[in-house]
Amino acid sequence: RIRIRIRIRIRVRIRVRVRIRVRIRMRIRIRIGYAVIATPDPQLLGLDHGAAALSVSARYADTAGALRQRYGVCDRRLPVFGMGHSLGAKVLLLVGSDTECLRALGVRRAANALLSYNNYSARRSVPLFEPLLVFMRAGLAQSGMAAASANDLVRQLDDAVDQIAEGTQIVQPLREGLRVLGKFTGQLGTALQGTSFSDDFTPGPEETLEAVRSGYSVASNLVVRFNADTICESERLAQELRSRFTAPDTGIGGRLSYKKLRGTHVTPNTPDLRGGLGAEAGPAAAEALDAALDELDALVATLLVFFEKEARLWKPDPRSASGDAAQLGQARGALRGGI
Repeated sequence: RIRIRIRIRIRVRIRVRVRIRVRIRMRIRIRIGYAVIATPDPQLLGLDHGAAALSVSARYADTAGALRQRYGVCDRRLPVFGMGHSLGAKVLLLVGSDTECLRALGVRRAANALLSYNNYSARRSVPLFEPLLVFMRAGLAQSGMAAASANDLVRQLDDAVDQIAEGTQIVQPLREGLRVLGKFTGQLGTALQGTSFSDDFTPGPEETLEAVRSGYSVASNLVVRFNADTICESERLAQELRSRFTAPDTGIGGRLSYKKLRGTHVTPNTPDLRGGLGAEAGPAAAEALDAALDELDALVATLLVFFEKEARLWKPDPRSASGDAAQLGQARGALRGGI
C-alpha cells in the first residue's frame, strides 16, 4: 500500500510539471509575437451563416485597423491565421470562399485551423430545434417582432423548456444556457431584428461544401477532429480540402494537415477550473478535469506546431512588400510590449 501511494504522488507531480511547462511555453510564445483578434458577433446567434461570415470579416478588419493606428502593426506584413471551432470553422470556410467577405477582411490568410467542423442541419446540430422553432414563430406572430424584446423572448424560451423537455436530462443545461443568453439580450435583439426564422441554416450543408469546392482560397489548412466527437464532420471536410488543394489529379496546390486527437466536441472550450474545485468535488471530478486539461494541452501543442511551421513558410503579399524588414521589426517590438 505504501508503495502504491508513493507512485501515485510521483505521477501527479510529473503531470503537474509537464502542464506548467506547456503553459509557460505558450506564454513565452505569445510574448514573442502572437496577437489574438477575437471576432464575436451577434449574427452568429442566427441561422444566416453567410451574413455572419461577412459581419465577422468586417469586425476583424476594424480591429486590425485599430492595431495599425495604435501600434504600427500591419497585418499585411505578418502571417495571419484563422482559427474556428464548430460553427466557427464553417464561418472561416465561408469567409475564404466568398469574394465580398475577402474584400471586407482586407488581408490574405496564411492558413486556417479548423476544429471540430460542424456542417449538419439545424435540426441535427441543435437539441429541440424543431419544437423551439415552432414556439418562437407562434410567440412572435402573436406579439409582433417589434414588440418581442430579447428579454421577453428569453423568458418565453425558459417557460418552453419546461413544456418541451420536462423529465429529461437536458432541462438543466438548457436552462443554464438561457441564463447566459439573457446576459446578452442586446446582442440577441440585434441578431433577431428583421429575422424570419427560416427552417435551417443558410447556406445549407451541401451548399457550404460546394462553396469550398469552387472558391475556397486559403491553401494551407489544419483540420482537427476529436475521437469522441459525435457531431463533427472534419473527416469529410479534410477529403474536400484534399481534393481541392493536394490531390495529384485535382489539387491546385496547397498544404493540408489532418489530426485526430483525444477529446470531445467541447474540448476546445475546456475552462481551467482547477483553482475553483472545492474539496467537496472529490477525486473523481479532479481526475476528470485533469484528463480534460491534458486533452486541451495536446490541442494547444498541435496548433502551435502548425502555426510555427506555416509562419516559416509564409511569404508577404508582393503588393505590400516594400519596407517589410523594418515594419516586421516594429510589429514584433509592439507585440513584445504586450498588446
